[in-house]
Amino acid sequence: MKTFYSTAIIFVFLLVCTNVIQAQTPQAKLNQVELEKQFIGTWKSEIAKDTIMYAEFTQFGLMKGNIKVVTKDKILDSGEELFGYDKETDKSIQVTVWKSSTNIDINAWQFVSNNIKVGVPIKDISNRPNATLKFKIEFKSPDLWVMTTLQNNQVVGTVTMTRVKK
Repeated sequence: MKTFYSTAIIFVFLLVCTNVIQAQTPQAKLNQVELEKQFIGTWKSEIAKDTIMYAEFTQFGLMKGNIKVVTKDKILDSGEELFGYDKETDKSIQVTVWKSSTNIDINAWQFVSNNIKVGVPIKDISNRPNATLKFKIEFKSPDLWVMTTLQNNQVVGTVTMTRVKK
């Protein structure tokens, strides 16, 4: 009789474990291209007293952006961005060139949830956790997102972008 109970308990245990394992479904893969569309439109941020940054994103391939930093109706700097989607890494690649510089910034971005996108310089694409420079964008609402920049895991900057209604 003892053997019967032991066998029954093991059988019930295995049955319960099997149901629990089957109930755990992997998280659906996020559609990076569709999530990028949240940025389409015009955005602004007060980055300093009397200084506003404007960013306008339009669909061009994945996306194209124009950025202006303005103070008292004078353009301090401007830049252009192109975004493309890399299927192999499931990331969007951002290329930014500023008028005031000959340098080029290339970053790799990936949505980790429907409202959070993380990025690193392209040189750290395969080692994101150990990158010295990291970015995080969080959509607080469809009309508001916050970008946080971290260097050596310390916050060094935050920009809040608000959608400009036309």
